[in-house]
Amino acid sequence: MTTTVTDPRAKIMANLTRLLPYVRFLKVRDYDSTTFFKQHDTPDVYPDQTFYNPCDGKTYTVHDILLSIKSFPRVLASMTAMEAGAYALDRCLREKWPVTDDKLRSVLAQLEMEM
Repeated sequence: MTTTVTDPRAKIMANLTRLLPYVRFLKVRDYDSTTFFKQHDTPDVYPDQTFYNPCDGKTYTVHDILLSIKSFPRVLASMTAMEAGAYALDRCLREKWPVTDDKLRSVLAQLEMEM
């Protein structure tokens, strides 16, 4: 028996995990920070760890996308960095925009202005 996910945030997070399993969104104080805030849903990774993505059949190393508290204070106060990244990915896919670091951050900047 399979269960259907009805929570919108859970569906978006599942989409992120399925499409970009090698990407971590990390909450940092500012972009010059050398450490990040560990949150309950931040995946643990190890140096040189790789991920196989069955969607495109390629193997990737971990890719960290930093989200600064100074740039997105309201967004990161209301959700985790991984949830914010999953939201941005979902928005890019729905709008058929390219999924790049800059585009993901611009989606979050728009959300920040709307909050």
